[in-house]
Amino acid sequence: MIQLIDVTKTYNTGKSEVHALKGISLEIPDNTFISICGKSGSGKSTLLNMISGADKPTGGHVFIDGVDINQLSDKRMSEMRNNKIGFVFQSFLLEPSLTALENVELPLLMRKMSREQREKIAIEMLDKVGLRERLRHKPGELSGGEKQRVSIARALAISPKILIADEPTGNLDEATGNSIMELIREHTKNCTFVLVTHDTALAQTADMKITIKDGMISRND
Repeated sequence: MIQLIDVTKTYNTGKSEVHALKGISLEIPDNTFISICGKSGSGKSTLLNMISGADKPTGGHVFIDGVDINQLSDKRMSEMRNNKIGFVFQSFLLEPSLTALENVELPLLMRKMSREQREKIAIEMLDKVGLRERLRHKPGELSGGEKQRVSIARALAISPKILIADEPTGNLDEATGNSIMELIREHTKNCTFVLVTHDTALAQTADMKITIKDGMISRND
């Protein structure tokens, strides 16, 4: 379970303060698909950073499986992310000098798997997202939809307990976006899926639906 208790986040910007989150409390049960909506600047991405441990709150607590992640060292937090959390980013964040295969292998390399194990898993995942013929291509040789598929394959390669996706279809055409979401949903039946999206129709398909406004939860269904 993911649990947030009275989480606040304040950024100092020179002479002023920006209150990005203002006391967020939320419980996300295991194996739940939750959508997070809200206008730009509402605090959606900040909330994802709290859930993933990419940033620490100014106040409050974030628990993953009963562990207060704010109390973990950077090393322990990195280990938890690598073992439990997969990420799909709108901007892909692929390493341009590596092939599709090598990009998917990266989180497995951190687990100190053998080369044979890493390659086997990476090929299987790229095959599942329809990129078996593009293993040796680098990001610059791939279309936007293909790069997003590599990003998904990389996120799912570790069999994450939690998958976090920040506007994964934001830069894609409707047909490609629908295909991407089908792939993600197919592979997240046994994990918690946290999705930030501007697509209200997509958001409505989630088990839980929350809307963020001015750093607070304005709606929780």
